[in-house]
Amino acid sequence: MPTAAMMPAADRLEIERQLTEEVQARVNRQERIEGQSKDVSARVRFDHASRRVIVDLSRGYVPRYAGGQLEDLEAQLRIVVEELLMGLVDFSGVQFRWRPSSTATTTLDPLSSCRSQLWKCWSGCAFRAM
Repeated sequence: MPTAAMMPAADRLEIERQLTEEVQARVNRQERIEGQSKDVSARVRFDHASRRVIVDLSRGYVPRYAGGQLEDLEAQLRIVVEELLMGLVDFSGVQFRWRPSSTATTTLDPLSSCRSQLWKCWSGCAFRAM
């Protein structure tokens, strides 16, 4: 199975376009949780270096309080991407990013506002211990 870097640019761009259309359609059908904007744009692209599929969503996708509900919504989008690419392209995972404006792309941790400092310390310490 080829990676996105191995396929012709025209094929990769076409797959990204189709993925974007499907993810946007799913985003449009999703129920919104408190603080999410009704108008959310999506764009899907391949990151050659990490072999990941990047799903760029406008900042309005992140609700006021992020938690399990946001994870469920992301899981729905992840399934769309994985089902469409299964057997077509070899990739290492799906990553979500939120755009604070139309020109900049930032990777945010929407759950950070919900985690306590203790959790951050514990998870960081657990990672280093492994």
